Amino acid sequence: MKKKLKFLLLAIMILNGSGVIAQNKTAISFDDAILRALSKNPIMEASNYELQAADKERKATKSLRSPQIDLVANYTILSEDIKIEMNELKPKAQGIIGSLPPPIGGIIGSNPTIQGLMSADWSLKLQDQQFGFVGVTMKVPIYMGGKINAAYNASKLRVEEVEQKNIQVKSELFNELVERYFGLSLSHEVIKIRKEVEEGMQHHYNDAVELEKNGIIAKGERLYAQMYLSKAKSETQKSIRDSETINYALCNTLSDSVSYQPTTNMFIAGEILEIAYYKQLAAENNPKLQQVRIKGEMAEQGRKAARSEFIPHVTAMGGVNAINHDINDIVPRAVAGINVTFKIFNGLNREFKYSASKMRIKQVEAIHRKGAEDVATLIEKLYAELISLNEQFRSENATLEFASEYLRIKEKAFSEGISTSSEVVDARLNLAKVKIDRLQIAYKYDIALSKLSEACGLNSVFSNTMNSIKAEKVIY
Repeated sequence: MKKKLKFLLLAIMILNGSGVIAQNKTAISFDDAILRALSKNPIMEASNYELQAADKERKATKSLRSPQIDLVANYTILSEDIKIEMNELKPKAQGIIGSLPPPIGGIIGSNPTIQGLMSADWSLKLQDQQFGFVGVTMKVPIYMGGKINAAYNASKLRVEEVEQKNIQVKSELFNELVERYFGLSLSHEVIKIRKEVEEGMQHHYNDAVELEKNGIIAKGERLYAQMYLSKAKSETQKSIRDSETINYALCNTLSDSVSYQPTTNMFIAGEILEIAYYKQLAAENNPKLQQVRIKGEMAEQGRKAARSEFIPHVTAMGGVNAINHDINDIVPRAVAGINVTFKIFNGLNREFKYSASKMRIKQVEAIHRKGAEDVATLIEKLYAELISLNEQFRSENATLEFASEYLRIKEKAFSEGISTSSEVVDARLNLAKVKIDRLQIAYKYDIALSKLSEACGLNSVFSNTMNSIKAEKVIY
């Protein structure tokens, strides 16, 4: 009867232990978590907006080739009218008339018309003091020395650069998700192990109580079992709190506030491809390297733009006055022409800017070389780490088998009074440690593979490995 009761209690504890993990949890696969992160995470949202802004700026740069049409309104007040002053010619005219021989000079001088002319104002007004107009002007660039082409090409490269930044953000977010998603999966597995240890310690304590009653073991053995039962319960609660913290971090990545239950297990790949394959992927796709490459191309466009300052700029221009107010009719209502501008000297400004643009190209080339070396080194490090973790995991499989058998032997020996309580406790804790170490190796493997995927610039490196038929799913 006692054995049946113990079995029933043990079954209830196991069900309750699993309930700690499964109760009120929202199940989510890793693929669903990726979709949620990419669609809801604010960092990803901000990166998408940056990409849209860069594309708008590229479209705006196209307008540099288009005619620029402006509506112009102007009203002017001058200090005085604009006029041609000829009154100073009157004395000369009078002198000429007076010098004529009589009676011609007298006749002309006394003529009423001539007298009226001499008394009149001889100034000619060309423009009133106040005037205004409303007109339209147009300017069309014909040839700007390659400056417009350089600006447009730079805007297209800017879009490519932001696209690579977007890929980098996705990779970093993917890496963060792997760390937190599988970290939560690891924490749930650890809770199961801690509950298993707690249940085993409870079973061991119950056995110790019975053996003490029957005089088979001393009181100290029973107290030892009781002490480690208390520690096991504390470790279980600690693992639950740790899991809640990791769940909070995952919610931060997924922009949510629920309690998640990962349904995709951690894994260890049976094999990975040769290192040369990953180095080639990184050289072609690493977003940071691609951004540096694009920076180099943008620097080249900057050099072309600086060079354009040494070349004449040709612009067609025109304008028409649609509405005039008090503007003299002699002023033309429309104008058109060609404007050619060539800078002869501006204090060596353009010379220094052109030299600086060439230095930027060399700077980016040096940065790219260093970046390529750093990425290759990172691939070497991560690849070696994956190989090492794979070997450790295979070794832990044998250790797990031994630890399980060792615990069984010690429990049986204790029930027969030929083994101490500490030996059973140590054997159980050792088995738990082996199980947790095995899970942690798988977790570290997944993190390293995610970083390798990030370095290669392709999240598919991780996903393809995870979904490979040779990938071994890892649970406790």
